[in-house]
Amino acid sequence: MTIPLCHLDITKKITKEDPFEPCKLNRKKYAQILTDSLNISQDGFVLALNNEWGTGKTTFLKMWQAYLESQSFKTLYFNAWENDPEEDVLLSLISEFININKSSNKYFTKLLNCAEPLSMSGLAKVSNAISSGSFDSEAMRVLFSLIGTSISISIENRVKEISQRKKSVTAFKKALEVYVKSKSKKKFVLIVDELDRCKPSYAVKVLETIKHLFVVPGIVFVLGIDKQQLCTAIRGYYGCNSFNAEEYLKRFIDIEYSLPCPASIEFTNYLLDYYKYSEFINSKSRWENTKTKQEVDDFYTFTRSLFTLKNVSLRNQERILGHARLAITSVPVNHYIYPELFIYLIFLRITHNTLYCKIRDSELNIKELIESIDKILPDKIESPDLYIFLLNRLIYMYNLSRGVQKEELFIDNVRFH
Repeated sequence: MTIPLCHLDITKKITKEDPFEPCKLNRKKYAQILTDSLNISQDGFVLALNNEWGTGKTTFLKMWQAYLESQSFKTLYFNAWENDPEEDVLLSLISEFININKSSNKYFTKLLNCAEPLSMSGLAKVSNAISSGSFDSEAMRVLFSLIGTSISISIENRVKEISQRKKSVTAFKKALEVYVKSKSKKKFVLIVDELDRCKPSYAVKVLETIKHLFVVPGIVFVLGIDKQQLCTAIRGYYGCNSFNAEEYLKRFIDIEYSLPCPASIEFTNYLLDYYKYSEFINSKSRWENTKTKQEVDDFYTFTRSLFTLKNVSLRNQERILGHARLAITSVPVNHYIYPELFIYLIFLRITHNTLYCKIRDSELNIKELIESIDKILPDKIESPDLYIFLLNRLIYMYNLSRGVQKEELFIDNVRFH
């Protein structure tokens, strides 16, 4: 059995016939709501899908993109984080259009020609030369002397440059509008994801480029963001913690929408089934040992309770159960797993790694161990005796790990001694 690690690539299961078939969070209805919203205006606009990191935002966007394609919308997906190393945002965005131009298109050629004067490549070369010290001292002396004698000419040239740039922007936006109309009668949807993961300067460049060049009739931009993280990046870019980043974002975002939080237990059940825990634990070889007969129920009950009461993010649920599924294969068939302790230690390893390492390395005394665990255990657990059982089991195993007896607890590739 091949076991995916850390992040389930559900996107590989997306089909044109039913894009939301692999979705276990019942999110298709939200895609339908958002699709209806695309027709609220004939003009272009920017829609922000704002959800915290790790809530399945990217998976939803990929499914929605496939759904839109099935409804005859033209779409593009731009991963801002993957393009972060590129300096020229305009060219990076335009390059995505190649994906829908299987053959020569005169409107696309026109668009490229109009984009050329707006490209940052020429400016970037000059900037790099200055910052790297490519100009020698004599060249710099001549340069500064010219500045003193031709300032009036420079102002005149600058005015001409600004005027020409305005004309270039107008020409580009017109060419873009014509191109979009040539491709589809419906809205053209350009999805920009992972913006909050970019370095601050690039994130701001993307926002500025979209707003000033790409918002034309017929185009809708969808930004997949964690607004709180993006605001932090913007404040970092402007070097001021008091900068009103949310107000700044309002200049770029016309509509904001957040996916309702899914029922955590639904996703937990899906992961438990996906990784086939019951199939492994209830295998014939393990059932020969009578101690294993309660493992599945105990494992499922505690995992649901832990994830729900501790508000474990969807991504961390994937990481914990993916790691646990790999680790569990190391447990001999005649060994009892102690399912509650097993999953709890992996939960600590993923979400409270410093404490996990202290437990693994026997750095705590019993009093410190109890106090640390007491702060992290869920306030309420389904089984009233589970808290006491888990704590007692952890203390027992911890004492064993410190040399009372030789016994191993398999938690990761490095065994927990």
